[in-house]
Amino acid sequence: ITDWRRSQIDQLDNVTVITGRRLSTADVLGYGADIVIVATGSRWSDDGTQPGSRRIITGGSGSLTPERIMAGERPRGQRVAVYDCDGYYVGPGIAELLANEGYEVHLVTPHTVVSPMSDGTLEGPMLRQHLHDVGVTMHTGV
Repeated sequence: ITDWRRSQIDQLDNVTVITGRRLSTADVLGYGADIVIVATGSRWSDDGTQPGSRRIITGGSGSLTPERIMAGERPRGQRVAVYDCDGYYVGPGIAELLANEGYEVHLVTPHTVVSPMSDGTLEGPMLRQHLHDVGVTMHTGV
């Protein structure tokens, strides 16, 4: 995804991307750009904070992030809740991975449907059917 986005930005004559440099306010102002976007990166929350209310989910302090799951860490027990506020493919992907490894997986989302963003790419119904087929229990509107 990152490479694709970079290739798209590189095609724009009116956009300059500067990475790996610490810039002061004077540096930014001296550059003369009409618009400056500062992108400092992001990471998954590992304290159970969720975007709907910005409150910490009780008991969420031992959460495993997608990065940690993909690096090989696994939940302590066999029954697992994957909480997905994103609404796209990461939560369902983690749920599928863990279900295929034998975990009892509950995919929980505040959305009215699992992975609503996938409906925009026409993958939603297939994705939800696949999760059902591999044994993932889905909970919506939570």
